Amino acid sequence: MIRRLALAVLLAFAVAPLYATTYTIEPDYTQGVSRWSHLDFSFPAAQVSQGQGTLEFDPADPTRASVQVTLDVTVLKVGSNPRTQLPTVGFQATTTLKRSDFSLGAFVPQVSDEISLQLTSQGVEAKGYAEYLKKQEEKR
Repeated sequence: MIRRLALAVLLAFAVAPLYATTYTIEPDYTQGVSRWSHLDFSFPAAQVSQGQGTLEFDPADPTRASVQVTLDVTVLKVGSNPRTQLPTVGFQATTTLKRSDFSLGAFVPQVSDEISLQLTSQGVEAKGYAEYLKKQEEKR
């Protein structure tokens, strides 16, 4: 369930500004981590990696981006990736979810209802990335 939830949050990053560039999410650099309280004695975590998807991002006006789940997003860097020479955008996002909103509220309040979710990911310009992957495959 957490894996599907984290993937849904990640895919919610698909935004549609008017003059945006399409970026492909790089699975090797995408990770979601969720944490919750267990009786306040410990704060276990679950990790989801290898997210997939695309996003539309306009670096000239990032405020035009929107998501359907509420996330606090920090754009880490927009620029050319020195490894691929392709336009790349990196970001982090955080939110708090309530287990009870997904009918998973067993043992509340002993086990916290709130789960913090942190996502980090980067996307690379989609057309250039497809060409880059094709060239990498041809080299093998």
